[in-house]
Amino acid sequence: MDLGELDDAVSRRARAWNTAEVQWEIVRWCLTDKAASSLRVESGEALAEFILWVSGEAELTYVRRMEDPPMSEHYEITTAVGLDGCLDDLEAHIGLGSSPDQPVLPFPDDEPPRA
Repeated sequence: MDLGELDDAVSRRARAWNTAEVQWEIVRWCLTDKAASSLRVESGEALAEFILWVSGEAELTYVRRMEDPPMSEHYEITTAVGLDGCLDDLEAHIGLGSSPDQPVLPFPDDEPPRA
């Protein structure tokens, strides 16, 4: 998996995340046997970390509230579409658009979805 795909996927969401006051950063793990990128996200009390390895393996760890125990999900990603699905999951787990009374974050109209 091209780790640059994570940069691209996050850049498509960045404006909406910034509008929702979501704090995020991408950290590179290039000096390991298996290079990876880590996306760290904070929204209110919710925290999440999404780690993507070049092998396509990915791990999402999250808490919705600080008093909750951490939860995690494992993925095998082969396409940018699969990566977008994982980021959709991340958003849902930290409370961005996951309930009927909380709208899904809009994506900017001037940025078409990537295939």
